Amino acid sequence: MKIQSIIIAKTSSTKETTLVENLIGKPIPAAFLLNYGGYGFAKFRFDARSLAVFQHSLHKIESLEERKNVYNMLFDNVKSLRVAGSQALHAIKTALPHEQSEECLADCLTTLVPILIEKYLPFDMYQKQIAEMFETTFSILKSKRFLSKQSTSQLLVKSLLNFAEQDSHLDMVHEWFSLDSLCEVAFTKEIQHLMVKQIFKSRSIK
Repeated sequence: MKIQSIIIAKTSSTKETTLVENLIGKPIPAAFLLNYGGYGFAKFRFDARSLAVFQHSLHKIESLEERKNVYNMLFDNVKSLRVAGSQALHAIKTALPHEQSEECLADCLTTLVPILIEKYLPFDMYQKQIAEMFETTFSILKSKRFLSKQSTSQLLVKSLLNFAEQDSHLDMVHEWFSLDSLCEVAFTKEIQHLMVKQIFKSRSIK
C-alpha cells in the first residue's frame, strides 16, 4: 500500500470534530493513516474501515516509518481500550511472516506481542496465542531471510524459546539442546541457558 495523498488537518482544542474540506469529493482510500510523519502529539484512533484493512494488510504498507507508526498506534489504542487486544495481535501476527524490517520484528517479538498476550487477552486465549506465536516465529526462522543478520537471527531463536510453553514445543526444545545450532543459527551461552530454563518447565520430559 502506498501513500496516495497527504492532507493536513488543523484540529481544535475546543471542538471534538474537525471537518476536513480537502477530502470532500475525493475517492475513499483503502485506509486512512493518521499522523503521517509522526509530527502530531495526540491520541490517534482508527476508524473501523482502516482498522479492518490494517488487520489483514499491515505488512503491505511500503513505508517503514509509517508501518512502525501503525504498529505503535495499534498498541496505544489497545492501552486506551479503543482496540481489542485480539484485534491488534491478529494484525501483528498476520504481518510478521512478511516483515522485512529487523527493527519492527524486534519490537513486535520482544515488546508488543508479549505484552498483548500477557495483559490484554482473556486468560483462556493465552495458551493458544502463545502456541501460535511459537509456530509463527519458527516459520520466520526457517525462512532464513535474516540469517545474514546475526543479532536478529539470535533474537528469533530466543523469542522462539520464550514462546515454547506447550509440552510438544518444549519437547522440541529438549531435542535442540543436543545441537550446536538451529536453522544455521549458532547457539550462544545465553541461548543454551534459556533452553535449560524452558526444559525445566516441561511436565512430560523426564
